[in-house]
Amino acid sequence: MYRSATPAKVRILHAFPKSPIYNINVNYQPVMQKLAFKQCSEFISLPPGQYRFDVMEGVKTALSAIVPIHNGMSYLLIITGKSTPRILQYTEDTFLPFGQAKIRLGHLSSDAPPVDLFLKTGEPLFSNVAFTELTAYLQVSPGIADFEVRALDSEKVLLTSPRLHIEANRVYTFYIVDFLSKLELLYVTN
Repeated sequence: MYRSATPAKVRILHAFPKSPIYNINVNYQPVMQKLAFKQCSEFISLPPGQYRFDVMEGVKTALSAIVPIHNGMSYLLIITGKSTPRILQYTEDTFLPFGQAKIRLGHLSSDAPPVDLFLKTGEPLFSNVAFTELTAYLQVSPGIADFEVRALDSEKVLLTSPRLHIEANRVYTFYIVDFLSKLELLYVTN
């Protein structure tokens, strides 16, 4: 029996602090303009296949990557790096039991040490998350949460989040971004 291809969904997060704005081309066609540092794009639909992603600074190509896209998957591409940018590809899991929420943590600060994520109440959520690592999802109950990012195995708090409302039926990814001297905790929802 013939099954038609289901388009994949792809979005891009700009997390390379040395370049303020990028334009994105896919197979030499412009698809995103003026993607700013710390900004996540909307999803674009792509049929399954291999795609060339060009990250542009004006008319200059800052980075190119061939990215495989599979049938019906949901992808996050992250532009990050230490001295030069690169593209990291992750899959997103949007399945969620009704009334619940899911969270995960991505470490995108090139000069920050490995970190732990805690609730301010002291409950650990993720441990030993290193640069470019994206944790598995953790299912949580909806509610109000305050988070602390600490240096690995330390009481030293690197940053705290403002009070966040974790809503039912949403999937959250928290990202530690920017340099250690000015860390931020961003979040993106599906």
